[in-house]
Amino acid sequence: MACPFVRDVVDEEALVLRRAFRRERVFRDRLDPLAFPDDHLYERYRFSADGIRRLCDIKEEFYRIAGEFSGVLLGDRGYGCQPFLLTPFTDPQEAQQAYNHAHARTRARVEMTFGLLKARFHCLHKLRVSPVRACDITVACAVLHNVACLRKERAPRVPPAMDWDNPAIFPDDDSGRLLRDQYVLNYFS
Repeated sequence: MACPFVRDVVDEEALVLRRAFRRERVFRDRLDPLAFPDDHLYERYRFSADGIRRLCDIKEEFYRIAGEFSGVLLGDRGYGCQPFLLTPFTDPQEAQQAYNHAHARTRARVEMTFGLLKARFHCLHKLRVSPVRACDITVACAVLHNVACLRKERAPRVPPAMDWDNPAIFPDDDSGRLLRDQYVLNYFS
């Protein structure tokens, strides 16, 4: 088999073998985004179609009950402002600057606490357990850390802090922006 672009038979066989290992294109139905074969979904996302649907249901349930909690989560600029997730302002005015300052200080304290716990307990770096079990492990590590502080044990060296400000990826939600503005009006004006 003569090929004008390949010099000898060895190169031609290598070309054929390389083509055999290329990824096949899988086309999907636009109306059903999970219309892939289960083996393809598992290979790419480590979940089957049923598992992905279950995760989406859990996410919807989380969004539904998120309003029932009395607190809020603090996020960086990479997240969109939601009713349960407060993010800093991108172009702050005077009262908003005070909010951004308090937000950054609080987030920094939380990140320093996580860094200290991770420096003392290396098992917290990558927990490959269920979320309930991970919560139990984290609480146990916090209790052990408090015991170590009571015994005046030396704190571990914490690596230098990273810059956690990410560019905005997700758009803000109107109700989240309204809640954030209400926080600024009540506490920072």
